[in-house]
Amino acid sequence: ACTAPDGFVASSDDCNDADADELPTGTEVCGDGKDNDCSGDADGPDASDVSTFYADTDGDGSGDASATQQACTAPDGYVSSSDDCDDDEATTNPSATDVPLDGIDNDCAGGDVDDVLIYSVDRYNDMLYAVNRTDGTKAWEVNFGADGIDVAVGPDGTLYLGGYNNGALYTINPATQEVATLVSGGLGGVHGVQYDFENDVVVATVSSGARIVSIDPTNGDVTDLVTNIPGLGLAIDTIRLPGQTDMWITDRSNSRLLLHDPINNVTEVYAELPIAPNLFVHDNDGGFYITATNGIVHVNPRLNRMRLISRTGINSYGGCADPMPGGGLILGDHVDKLHLYNTETAELTAWSESLGTTWGCETSMPRDLDGDGAIARIYGGTDCNDADASIKPGATDSTADGIDQDCDFVDGPDADGDGSASTSVGGTDCDDSNADVFLGTGGCAAAASCEEIIHAAPAAPDGIYSIDPLGQGAQDVFCDMTTDGGGWTRVVNIQSDSIAHGDDVAAYGDITDIDAAAKLSDEAINALTTGGYWRLQCGTTKNAFVTNTDTTWTSMKSNTLDWSLDNRRDEEFECAANRDGYVFSDAFACSAGHTDYVAKNGLGEGGGCFVEGEGWNLDGTLWAR
Repeated sequence: ACTAPDGFVASSDDCNDADADELPTGTEVCGDGKDNDCSGDADGPDASDVSTFYADTDGDGSGDASATQQACTAPDGYVSSSDDCDDDEATTNPSATDVPLDGIDNDCAGGDVDDVLIYSVDRYNDMLYAVNRTDGTKAWEVNFGADGIDVAVGPDGTLYLGGYNNGALYTINPATQEVATLVSGGLGGVHGVQYDFENDVVVATVSSGARIVSIDPTNGDVTDLVTNIPGLGLAIDTIRLPGQTDMWITDRSNSRLLLHDPINNVTEVYAELPIAPNLFVHDNDGGFYITATNGIVHVNPRLNRMRLISRTGINSYGGCADPMPGGGLILGDHVDKLHLYNTETAELTAWSESLGTTWGCETSMPRDLDGDGAIARIYGGTDCNDADASIKPGATDSTADGIDQDCDFVDGPDADGDGSASTSVGGTDCDDSNADVFLGTGGCAAAASCEEIIHAAPAAPDGIYSIDPLGQGAQDVFCDMTTDGGGWTRVVNIQSDSIAHGDDVAAYGDITDIDAAAKLSDEAINALTTGGYWRLQCGTTKNAFVTNTDTTWTSMKSNTLDWSLDNRRDEEFECAANRDGYVFSDAFACSAGHTDYVAKNGLGEGGGCFVEGEGWNLDGTLWAR
């Protein structure tokens, strides 16, 4: 025709003249089954909205960026994500939790958690050491130009260090090791340094400990928090527990622990610590440790309890919580390296390579390792298990299964608030409607020891409880639940003019009656102290507090214990029992500062127990834990 008739056109390249969506000038659309552009390939890779999919060989929902396929919808075995760093291992993907120190980048974040560093300052050589968490080897060191005592890590990883003598505050970028001055001086002697994450400020104990300040990390502005503390000697550090405004303060000069609240000012909480306190370390149970020369003190503010947990044998001037679960502490030894102290076994081991005179330390471990939104307690947060995302505040804890699922310090539901879960859900409380009834009381099962009772009911008061240390029948004993952390079973009542308690291997008298000579059986006493501690008071002498590792109680035998009991509580056992007829004795020839705690038979000395300077025939008590 000369011109196009109706319904005709000049082109002849339509591949489907029955569908107006298919024509050479069309745009291919994925998923409609049509050859929209007449290319001969319906839904082909030439589609404008075609997608790239990635092979998911291990089926963990994350794909391998190197194995792709173009398609409109995901083919079998392919996914839309390409961020899997190991497509042969289902437990390795961006949604996984990185397992500490397994050598695997579980969460595909670019490295294992074993890339974590421990930072420690050298008091006398102006150095900061960065040590690999896996093997204790030095990663790098930097001279920051001042003698420092403590180090803190900010939320972005920036390190904060105080100048002990020049009153300055420094920052270090751990990536570049670049040192900068945040406060040029005038603070006074800077001791403890910590980062307050809740208020986003640096807190420092300064001016020979008489003043505590906060420092703006962005501009170095200094604000006084506490000033002119009455009677304060040399304060080394301060700590604020999660969600609290009160600050704890160490007074090293006077062996005191102080508490400052903004309303009531400063109060003395513990007036006679057994060691001179230095730096604070958060624990994983809502309290804190205090490092000191040759020892560690633990404080549980929730239960208002303090105890000396160990004599470390090193000058532990500073430390940091072990970033792994398990209750360890990393301590500076003030000589040349860092030490690892296991708070469960009291084992102390040299941990790092030779460094310098190490003091305070801190870690670069993520504060929320399991990614559940709750910060670990050892970094001042509320998460009691930062290796398991299912354990955190607010989780459901419906059974007593050995796991405090909701981090409320009780394993399972606790209707009466005594710290024990009901027997109906696997706990030890036989009456969960009465806070005065729990393990060892009110018809509930007998405990193995007073220590087991205080674990089941942390707020249990001093008093008479039912225990069965040998599994041979329950008996009543007196439990000291407050002294030195509590959990002490009274195993011997020593009475003046009496050595009856030492004459019999079997149990003697009523141990709950403090005015009567009495003892548990040798077998029961040893069951209560294996691997634990002795504590003894004779006359007016202060408590001895000694570790019992492999020695046992034996009635009326010489050389019962191969070390002396020491009223200084320093565990420097310098002499051995070597005289016949003594029960729980050391020799008369002990060095200065040691005291004989003796229950003696014969030789005219009389009964009771003996303390040098007070004499014989004294009342006393022996406790075991």
